[in-house]
Amino acid sequence: MNVLKKLVLILVVAAAAWAQEHRGLFFSAGLGFSYASLFYTDVEYNYGSGAYFENQWVSSYEEGPKSTWDLNSFEIPTIDIRLGCSFANLFAVYVLFSGGAYSGEFDYTREKVGVSRYLEDDGSIAVEPKQVEPPVKQEHETMYARFSLGLGFSVYPISNPLSRLNGLYVGFAGGLDAWAVHMKSGLDSFDNSGIFTRYEIGKDWWMSESWSLGVGFAFTNVFKFIKDYEGNDEGHARVFSLLFRITRG
Repeated sequence: MNVLKKLVLILVVAAAAWAQEHRGLFFSAGLGFSYASLFYTDVEYNYGSGAYFENQWVSSYEEGPKSTWDLNSFEIPTIDIRLGCSFANLFAVYVLFSGGAYSGEFDYTREKVGVSRYLEDDGSIAVEPKQVEPPVKQEHETMYARFSLGLGFSVYPISNPLSRLNGLYVGFAGGLDAWAVHMKSGLDSFDNSGIFTRYEIGKDWWMSESWSLGVGFAFTNVFKFIKDYEGNDEGHARVFSLLFRITRG
């Protein structure tokens, strides 16, 4: 029995020596793929007129082409770089840089629209959209690149370094996001920016005293505050990412 107790004690001490914790400065690099859903609409009015009564504006009319971009596809590769600091094996804060690229087909719709604005009796401005020419939907070979810069934090709910769940984390990040999209035919292109929020869950496994490998699943929501002529969102994106990560620290 004494031999068995000594063996168990040796194993516990060895496990404690091997177990690592998230403490101090760290650098992390992730590589994987994403499924992206991107929507963007843009109206370029090239004709306008206005009406005045007794030197006061009462109504106006504008019309021009409206372009709509719609994508639902895989984004390969997706990269994720983090630089931050961990505290007491409980939580970490970091600066985040991430990005992705895509080359393939985009759904592209172009139509001609108009909008009338006039002054109501109560002083408010009424808006009436109008379709001048019907939409034409096409598919075009397109390339895009996406970049995000923000701040984030992760929480490690299992602080016991000997637990099998040590390294499990949940995280949140937010910041600025930018897209650049270009048709290979040169017909059209756009760039867009917005605010992103990101939610993540993952797990790290220590390979040595300083290095760990991990995997994480994240959902990113990109939205804009700008509205189009109908009062709808001008653009948004939803991105689901699976990342494999190596961390030093």
